[in-house]
Amino acid sequence: DFNLSTQSAASQTAGASRLARTYFLHGRYARATASFGLARSMLKNAINLASDAGRIALQAEAMVQLARVQAEVGELDHAESLCNQALELIGTNELGQAAAYVALAQVEILRSRPDLALKHIDRALEIGRNMAATFPSALKAESYLARARIWRDLGRPNRALGSAKKALEL
Repeated sequence: DFNLSTQSAASQTAGASRLARTYFLHGRYARATASFGLARSMLKNAINLASDAGRIALQAEAMVQLARVQAEVGELDHAESLCNQALELIGTNELGQAAAYVALAQVEILRSRPDLALKHIDRALEIGRNMAATFPSALKAESYLARARIWRDLGRPNRALGSAKKALEL
């Protein structure tokens, strides 16, 4: 009887894990296509299912994606809270940390606080330098694009142009 219940629990956990990943991927796609309502519900489901399955990294990644959705629809406080929660869950996962810092920078850009945004982007890029070849070029390019916007907001057009060019090279 114990073996059957253990197998059943393992099967349910594996199912929740697969379903969480499916919701996450659909939520990320919905965000990319500006279907924010759909993205929000998909990512919330992904967060809950990943938590149930004990998939902490996936849960944190979904939180960062949901934070980006919330920022894009103007829910900046909730976006910041999600990023901070994700950072707590992520622990030492450098890639997860970098993604969370880029999302936090997005929040600060939308709050018109370029100095704080720049600090977050600098942290993300520092992590990227530490990771070297394993740092995804898409995240690096996104970081440089955010940096370009920050420099533009700070009235530094030459630096903004340099950051934008760096993003395009990636």
